[in-house]
Amino acid sequence: MAKCPICNSRKGKRKCVAANSYVCSVCCGQSRNAEKCGACSYFKDDRLNRDYNKTPYIALQRMADNLALEGSANVIESALCRFDLDHHENVSDKQAARLLELLLDKYFFGDPTLNFESKLEEEGFELIDQAIKEDLGWLSNQEVSEFLGTIYRSIKRRDLTDRDYMEFIQRHVGVRMAKGLRAIPDFPVDES
Repeated sequence: MAKCPICNSRKGKRKCVAANSYVCSVCCGQSRNAEKCGACSYFKDDRLNRDYNKTPYIALQRMADNLALEGSANVIESALCRFDLDHHENVSDKQAARLLELLLDKYFFGDPTLNFESKLEEEGFELIDQAIKEDLGWLSNQEVSEFLGTIYRSIKRRDLTDRDYMEFIQRHVGVRMAKGLRAIPDFPVDES
């Protein structure tokens, strides 16, 4: 067997369409990408095997004890509420979870491109991502990922009906109106 044309040190055992030769398994693994290797039997898209339940998150008690943390999470949840309201309160918990997965793809996994299943999904992603940029732009991607992971777990925990989580945040978080501004329906007002 000939040496791998990429590293020129190990034996090439895998037929590589991109290199038009046999490459070693190490170079195959390190140089793979969807664009040039999508049809190859050795290529596996890591995005298909992601476990979003294992992304970083903030413990609920820590979140409950810290108004600043809660306020940052509210930015994301109120943007979800805005998206829901813009679509006549028809966004399901499953759709909300998918939006959080896409945001985690960007902020935690660092995907350079995202695959949207619909224009609606792309619109929701862009709306929430814009809120993150405007109101949480001072946070690192890791910190944003922790908030996204926390909210993702909340969706999964509450998913008792098709809209249990979405109805909960509509009542308790409210709708993002503009940078730093949200409206909470039926907020009790002290009239004394």
